[in-house]
Amino acid sequence: MSSIRKTCSQLRLLGPSKYYAMTKAKKAYVKAHDACEITGEKHDLEVHHKKKVELYPELAADPTNLITLCSKVNLHFLVGHLKDFHKQNDNIDFDAQVLSQMFEIMRESDGPDPMIGGAE
Repeated sequence: MSSIRKTCSQLRLLGPSKYYAMTKAKKAYVKAHDACEITGEKHDLEVHHKKKVELYPELAADPTNLITLCSKVNLHFLVGHLKDFHKQNDNIDFDAQVLSQMFEIMRESDGPDPMIGGAE
């Protein structure tokens, strides 16, 4: 779904005041959690809803329903949506924790950059 279509869909679903509250909550969340919660990257960040707004509109602005993911290697799509924007990853917290540990081990071992792959 294009970002304009998604915005319009969420605006219709939530109404202007709840949509504004969601947008404000996402901006505050990324300010407080200014790195990808998997890779630690501080660029190309996206705030992902753990529970889809379309299914759980009451959680749209709830910070406990948000996670910061980077789009550099498309983690938002791969981990947050399981490679299908119509899906949600019900295990996102656990998956993010495991993947974060994997990235940390790879960084500490001087192995290939997990964000790039291959030899450094």
